[in-house]
Amino acid sequence: MDLRIGLLGPLQVELDGADVAPSSDRLRSLLAVLALAPGRSVSVGRLASQVWGSSPPSSPKGAVATYVGRLRRHLGDGAIVTEPHGYALRIAVDAVDASRLERLVADARRARVRGEASEEERLLREATALWRGVPLADVDLPEVASQEVVRLEEKHLAASERLADLDISAGRFDSTIDRLTGLTASWPLRESLWTRLLRVLHLVGRRAEALDRYEHARSLIAEQLGSDPGAELQAAHAELLAAAAPPAAERGEGQAMSGLASTPPPHQLPRDILQFIGREEELELLDACADRGGPVVITGPPGVGKSALAVHWSHRHAEQFPDGQIHLDLRGFDLDEQVMTCETALRTLIAAFAPGEDLPSAEEALAARWRTLTTGQELLIVLDNARDSDQVRMLMPAESRCMILVTSRSSMNGLLAAGYATALPLEPVGPRDAARLLAARIGCSRVDREPEAAERLILGCSGLPLAVALAAARIAGQPQLPLESLLEEADAVPGALDIFSGDVEGADLRTVFSWSWRALSPAAARCFRLLGLHPGSDISLTAAASLVGRPVGEFRALLGELACAHLVREHSAGRYVMHDLLRAYAAELAATTAAEEREEAVLRLVDHFLHTGRRGTVHLRGSEDVLLAVPEARPGSVETALTGRQDTLAWFRKEWGVVVQLIETTAAEPLFESRCPGLVQSLSAYLELDRHWGPWEHVAAIGLAATARIGDDVGEADLRVSAAGAAMYQERTDEALEHLHARRRILERRGDEEDLARVTYQLGLVLAHHGDLPQALEMTLDAAARCRRAGNAITEAMAYSNAAEMLMNLERHDEALEMCEVARTAWGESRSHNTVALWMTEGRLRLLRGEPELALQPLARAVEAHRADGFEASTVRALTIRGEARRRTGDHAGAAADWHEALEAVDDPSDEAAVELRGRLADIGGGTGSGTGVGLRHPLAEGRSTSSEH
Repeated sequence: MDLRIGLLGPLQVELDGADVAPSSDRLRSLLAVLALAPGRSVSVGRLASQVWGSSPPSSPKGAVATYVGRLRRHLGDGAIVTEPHGYALRIAVDAVDASRLERLVADARRARVRGEASEEERLLREATALWRGVPLADVDLPEVASQEVVRLEEKHLAASERLADLDISAGRFDSTIDRLTGLTASWPLRESLWTRLLRVLHLVGRRAEALDRYEHARSLIAEQLGSDPGAELQAAHAELLAAAAPPAAERGEGQAMSGLASTPPPHQLPRDILQFIGREEELELLDACADRGGPVVITGPPGVGKSALAVHWSHRHAEQFPDGQIHLDLRGFDLDEQVMTCETALRTLIAAFAPGEDLPSAEEALAARWRTLTTGQELLIVLDNARDSDQVRMLMPAESRCMILVTSRSSMNGLLAAGYATALPLEPVGPRDAARLLAARIGCSRVDREPEAAERLILGCSGLPLAVALAAARIAGQPQLPLESLLEEADAVPGALDIFSGDVEGADLRTVFSWSWRALSPAAARCFRLLGLHPGSDISLTAAASLVGRPVGEFRALLGELACAHLVREHSAGRYVMHDLLRAYAAELAATTAAEEREEAVLRLVDHFLHTGRRGTVHLRGSEDVLLAVPEARPGSVETALTGRQDTLAWFRKEWGVVVQLIETTAAEPLFESRCPGLVQSLSAYLELDRHWGPWEHVAAIGLAATARIGDDVGEADLRVSAAGAAMYQERTDEALEHLHARRRILERRGDEEDLARVTYQLGLVLAHHGDLPQALEMTLDAAARCRRAGNAITEAMAYSNAAEMLMNLERHDEALEMCEVARTAWGESRSHNTVALWMTEGRLRLLRGEPELALQPLARAVEAHRADGFEASTVRALTIRGEARRRTGDHAGAAADWHEALEAVDDPSDEAAVELRGRLADIGGGTGSGTGVGLRHPLAEGRSTSSEH
């Protein structure tokens, strides 16, 4: 079977000489996608997305299989083979004209490298002869057609231009003029074609005609692009105006258009990396960029391996660029601050091709000469260690066949925004590649002997290839010393930098980091240094602004400068993260800061969390009546604006770990002691809501110690509640009662009736949790009466809510229902976690009374509230109970839906809740379990927590 497919023009399909092209648009599209990857598997997903575009079939796998079956009837059963995840067209590469074109062009490049001009010319003529017109001209393939057309056109045009250069060098002027005339008619905006046509017309003495052609090209470009011609075309025009046309014989055969043929091509790449590991995706992206040409900007933090990637890829593909490979270190971040100027860089680049040439002094003229020299050339240029976009913009050749790799610690936004380049940001490597790199440097046997120590070392390197290489160099120099001993000596944990030092400039992580830091503006450098005082792995914009003491608007620009230098990264909106080792470097810099400046910065940070947390506590409690008095925020401290309950919960979930660390590190410092009780209180409501019992107990103990040191009875009384709650939820009821009795003694001394009402309420909660429901109910109702007399409506409503649940658990259902009504009236129209708990109580109570229809409304409100709050355990419980209510009303489908949703939210399949849910689903046809579960846990602090429904 001889199958041949033509894509370089209208679709052609021949089988054993007969035309078998399908007429169906969908089949033609499917065949084109397969033919663009001859012999290679194309996934079902890719076929579906590229053939059906924005209107994918409801069943992509089935639809693709159907059309593949129909296409096989056109091509024969053996033409399309089924692969594990897709299909492949079984056809020789040269049997598809587009693939043959690419193979011939690659062979021509290799012939050029070998100096075989005649063979290169033969291959290029064969390649250009394959062109029949616009590729895929009659195929409806919108999602891939445009990019494939551009890619294939570029291959064809690059081959045509190189062939024109060879013909001009050989003196074949007339045929070249005819061919270039046709090409400019087809691609009238491609200036490199016009440049060649003008110059060859000049060579044969047709100067007037050349000037007419230039005017025609200029008019087209102005009309369609609204701009003037580029520098190369203008330079060719200037040559026409400045000189008479030389006789062709004077030019001499064999001289290239750019005048570079007499100079050997430069091969300036530094040595390749011996142990280059990983980066497969990045290498593939560079391969794809090489096909279409143009600059690629490789960016990333210091030590991430930008230069190594650029040099390694360049060595792998050097033969594709027969006119030369250049590596130029622009010294953008050198310690001596001798950054290479554009003028020096241009002179260095030009000297690689035209040594000894008398060059102009102006940068613009040098850049024009550089672009002229590189016209028609296939070059690989590595511009390493660029400082910013301005340093490299004038170094760009105009020729799209040149591959330019720019590496920089800067984000190079200017170059990218102008559309000049493709971005390739590098991230730290993963643990697997880091382990491979370490094994390559110190030997697999050594890693295998001490796998745990090797893992610790890799963790300490945090994915930076330079860090791995520096650590491996130290280890390799002491082959008899166990890795564990070396790690203990260097204290190699994430953040320790000593093991990454060396005795050569640049072979030291601190030094490499310092190059980026020293390149910052003074304000940004101070910002980076003070960020080292933050204890968390990431930081919000307002917290960082507080730490540095700048207004948010002004500070955002400083963070932008740090992000541009890849010293921080905005990993989500308004939140910034720093690489572990960069954070360690920032912490070292922070340690060198004057003590007064450090203390003021940390005070501003503490005040940020203190005052934002207090505002959040009000949203969670619904009241600010019991907030402790705290010092005013320091000037420069910025509060995060929390707009409601959901916003507050999201903020606490991101920040609570940092607040705990601040409490631990600052509580014993005299300057911070007065803030400690308020900081603990501001965190307690959230810790209880999200069930962080251990951390809650921990910070409460720290806060109580601080109140004892400074003699703060008010703070102690409040924090006793937190300590009691944490003890109660960890089933240490006696300890919880001791804390509350200690609180009562303080309040009795102060004679505060409202607070005494609250502690009575809190004692009732602990007694209920302990199981002493009669005494708990008596104390809770007493608390409600006290609160009513004291005018504390919130705690009164909470007391009624809890009394309703206690009555339910005492099986006094009618009284419990009446108490629910009392509580609902007391709450009014407010919506808080406490009213959600009341809805749960009423729903369970209705089930116990045999009223499942009446249970559905309060349970539905509870489910939606828990979903919105993001409390998974509470959502699971609410869904479980509502599912039971639905089952009892005969809605088995609704019950199953609730229980499936609840089961998906349970992380541990062996969890008691998961076991119960699987049992309910198994018995859904006739199960009779009540599903109301055990009694709920109760909140301790007024407005600060909920029952275990949360």
